[in-house]
Amino acid sequence: MRRTRASSSCPSPATSGYRSSNHCLNSFEETQNCSTKIPVSVKNTEWCGDNYTEVYDLTNKLLSRIKKTEIGDLKRVDVSLSISNFSQYCPHCYNRVKDVDEEGIDCGGSCVACIEKTPAKVMNFFWIWWILLLLLILVVLYLSRQYIKDKRMRDLKNRIHGSQ
Repeated sequence: MRRTRASSSCPSPATSGYRSSNHCLNSFEETQNCSTKIPVSVKNTEWCGDNYTEVYDLTNKLLSRIKKTEIGDLKRVDVSLSISNFSQYCPHCYNRVKDVDEEGIDCGGSCVACIEKTPAKVMNFFWIWWILLLLLILVVLYLSRQYIKDKRMRDLKNRIHGSQ
C-alpha cells in the first residue's frame, strides 16, 4: 500500500499580498510505503463441540474464531471477532433451543448448569403464604372481637356505676 501527500506552501497573491515567487516554496510530493500486516498465530481447536480455527495476536489474545460449515452443496464460513477475552459460554447457550450437549434449554453441558425447579416445591411454598395470610386474618378477627367485648364491658360498668 502506498500513501502520497502533495503540498504547496505558496500563498495566493490575493490573500497574502505576495507578488513575487521568491517567497514561495516549490510544490513537493512525499511518498511512504505502508503496511497493514499484523503478526498473528493460528491454531485449530475444538470449542463448544465444534472445530474452529482461532486467530491470536502476539500477546496470545484471541482475535477471531473461524468456523467452516458444509451442508450438502452449501459451504459457509462463519467469522466471529472477539472484542473481549470472555469466552466462557458458547453461542448455542443463548438461542432458546435445547441443542448440542445441553441438558435443558440453554443450560447444562457446555452452558451454565441447569437449576431444577420442581412444581411440588413451588406449590408447597405457595401454600405457606396462604396459611400465613389465613392466620393473620384469624388473629385480626380475634383481637377485634376482644376489643368489642372489652368495650361493651366498660360501657356496662359505666352505666352500673353511673346509675347508683
